Amino acid sequence: MVNLIGMQEFIEALTLLHYIRSGSLMTLEEIQKKLHFSEDLLVTVPIHEYLLGVADLTGELMRMCINAVGRGDVDTCFDTCAFLRKIHDALSSLK
Repeated sequence: MVNLIGMQEFIEALTLLHYIRSGSLMTLEEIQKKLHFSEDLLVTVPIHEYLLGVADLTGELMRMCINAVGRGDVDTCFDTCAFLRKIHDALSSLK
């Protein structure tokens, strides 16, 4: 197994930005496309790195919820919590 230093953090950052812009989860395929620089330079993202990056994303989303509540923006909090439940359900279904 290759250790891609910083890959989980990179995935966390990409998926957070994608969520803020679109309200959806960036797929592994979408991340893989971002790392396809040329025919000779392609960084392959292992599925476990993607899943761990998404797991890291959940902490950032919770922080976003807490900040939203502090601003009185309960809609963002409820929307983000619903999204987090979907991630939880999806990750819980993996066995």
